[in-house]
Amino acid sequence: MDIGQVLVAIADAGERDRVTAAAAEVDAPKFPAGFDRTKKVLAGMLRENTGASILDSGGAYGRSWQRNLVKPFWEEPATTLEVSVYDGKAEFSVTHNVFHWLADRLTYDRTMSKKLRKLGEREDLCGMGLAERFPEWLSEHDHEVGGIYGEGEPLTVNTYNGEDLLSQTLQFVYFRCDDTDYVALQIHGGADVRGGYTEPVVFTVDEELAIFDNAKAGICPDWHEVKALQAERDRQGTLFGDDGPELSEVNWSTDDGCHWYYQGSCGRDYDAKQLDKLPAVEIAEASQWERGKVCVLPDRSALCPFTGCKLVAGYY
Repeated sequence: MDIGQVLVAIADAGERDRVTAAAAEVDAPKFPAGFDRTKKVLAGMLRENTGASILDSGGAYGRSWQRNLVKPFWEEPATTLEVSVYDGKAEFSVTHNVFHWLADRLTYDRTMSKKLRKLGEREDLCGMGLAERFPEWLSEHDHEVGGIYGEGEPLTVNTYNGEDLLSQTLQFVYFRCDDTDYVALQIHGGADVRGGYTEPVVFTVDEELAIFDNAKAGICPDWHEVKALQAERDRQGTLFGDDGPELSEVNWSTDDGCHWYYQGSCGRDYDAKQLDKLPAVEIAEASQWERGKVCVLPDRSALCPFTGCKLVAGYY
């Protein structure tokens, strides 16, 4: 190790001590009394001190775990949508709150997590090394272990390496053990994505492959506004004409965060209604809405090109 590495290591140790001491002084919002065990564990992971370095940008902007200490992130919307206009087309920025997203599809497994921790103590392992060793260890102890659908090998995933709509990066090992699907999950809490991950915790996956849906989302008109519009339509007759869409059918979905397919389909008549292909304009207020265009308001919300209702996003 050269002198530069020694100096960085010393400085990093000082930075870790500084941020750890500062975190101890934070009056963090308390978790709601109604949190179940899974939500408590996930919330704790989101606040886990994953370290600090003088070489990351956390000193200037705060690391994710530091920001999570001072805010009730569970009160934030499950999904946010911001829209901008570029070269006459709309660009959609959808972000799923990682706490809500994970709580919706995982269940904390206390027994398996305890086995994982003990394995780490016995073999002096931590982090991703421990997470990847765990399925192998289970297989060595008379458990039937495999990958997706129980076939092949366990799968290691870092959501940063592909399209991703989550508010924080995830790293996990997915495996099936004795007919149950699990993830040994780590959440990125640092600044530089190459480091700063929580220690792994084991969860069952409630819906088989749901943990892989981090680039999926849906957009549709706000349902409350749609109901009001439907009532007006019923009073005054057909609003859109005989060839207009049914209000309940207006929706788009994506599996890559970039292309928004009308009713989840492409080809033939669907391409003309693909949300990211429709013309887009910026308007000052909702009264300037134009049918057939994605109309973007100053606050970066947008109005549906078919209904004029505010567009909202969600996950599935």
